[in-house]
Amino acid sequence: GDVYKRQVRDPNLFSSTPKDNQTNAVQQLIARLLSPNVASLFTLEIIAPSAKGFDVFEIETPLPGKVTLRGSSGVALASGLNWYLKYYCNCDVSWGVQGTGDQLLLPNPLPTVPSKIRQESNVKYRYYMNVCTVSYSAAWWDWDRWEREIDWMALHGINLPLSFTGQEYIWSLMFKKLGMTDDQLQDFYTGPAFLAWNRMGNIQKWAGPLSNSWQMSQANLQKQILERQRQFGMTSVLPGFAGHIPRAIKVLFPNAKVIQSANWARFNATYSADYLLEPLDPLFLTIGKLFVETLMEEYGTCLLYTSDAADEEDSV
Repeated sequence: GDVYKRQVRDPNLFSSTPKDNQTNAVQQLIARLLSPNVASLFTLEIIAPSAKGFDVFEIETPLPGKVTLRGSSGVALASGLNWYLKYYCNCDVSWGVQGTGDQLLLPNPLPTVPSKIRQESNVKYRYYMNVCTVSYSAAWWDWDRWEREIDWMALHGINLPLSFTGQEYIWSLMFKKLGMTDDQLQDFYTGPAFLAWNRMGNIQKWAGPLSNSWQMSQANLQKQILERQRQFGMTSVLPGFAGHIPRAIKVLFPNAKVIQSANWARFNATYSADYLLEPLDPLFLTIGKLFVETLMEEYGTCLLYTSDAADEEDSV
């Protein structure tokens, strides 16, 4: 929604998502995880962060079978829920396929907490995932699988998740603004399972092409992912421009200064030897700025970007 596109550029990176949105997100998480009936037994409140400005949660049971969770963010509330489930209900939420690793047989009534529990985070930001995860594990995830993963993140205190889905749609929009064609782009993109190494400048074209319809579906999925992460109060980390470019850039900009990498991991020059635009070339700033502008138009304001200019490259 528009509220997330207007995120404040907070130097502390805390989300500006309204409190009610964050408590609603956690209430819905409880309903998904445990059931709507169980969710009605939990009261959720947003409180101030710790004196250090870090996340904090509190747990109380003011009445038998009723639980009050307080937290400084949606993530803090979800972390408090996970603490209560683990240490008072002997439950566990795991990575098992379709919930097969979960143990969610709740005691009835819900256990009482003898006295108020208060836990303060030791750090302000808890980062999750790396740039290879999206190809090692998440290349074929749909929204149901991503929803479960984001729930897991919230329950385990993650507030700085890497969010790399749907970036090829942005690259295509951006490069087309510069005059590149679909055919030229398809000569660059790998198939979905290899995109991590395409994005890091290791390989190109391998297992492609990457259809426009697939790119659009991933863009729509990314919007769902970001919306949910922001509802929990997370700050999503989006891709930046590292300098990796299609070879067709030399057709459009013959004077562009590029570095051609060596072949990577025994791929031949058809599928490797990617181009890296030199950072001091004025075109680098032009493309980098246009990429971020296009990204923000589609996915909203971002406070953190990440990129990999050289991954296992001897010649860069």
